Amino acid sequence: MGRCTVFEHLMRWEFVDATGDRESVGRVLQLGLACGLETDAGRAFLVQLGPHGVRVERRAGVEDQNEVVVATMALPAFDGTRWAGGRHADVLRRFPGAWAVRRVRRFGDQSSRAICLPGAEGHPPIRSAGPPDPEDDAGGDAPTFTAEEIDAFHPEAEA
Repeated sequence: MGRCTVFEHLMRWEFVDATGDRESVGRVLQLGLACGLETDAGRAFLVQLGPHGVRVERRAGVEDQNEVVVATMALPAFDGTRWAGGRHADVLRRFPGAWAVRRVRRFGDQSSRAICLPGAEGHPPIRSAGPPDPEDDAGGDAPTFTAEEIDAFHPEAEA
């Protein structure tokens, strides 16, 4: 059985979201992108990823191109894996088109150097969300969400 990539592991990693539910980084990323970076709903989803070492930025000079930016500092998503202690950054640097971000970025309340992965909507591929399994390379296509699913998950939907 193959091994999942460092990016797949990060996308499958779960945390407690703003609603108090467990949710994967990949699902929150997809919901935020589906709502749009320029919307309050999109920003409400994506801001939750910062403390987990992930953010999305609009590519400078390119309309409608988003990039996933991943902190190089040690991230809780990789605790207990071969990528612990910031070793995930060495792997991410080898993704096609990836580059080291010049300026330090904020991730929640911490600052870190970062690796930029171009094309947040599909490169590298965002796999189906589920519990991380470093020994599993199964994934499938990225899930899609209806407007009702997005509304139901949105942290402000109950207010």
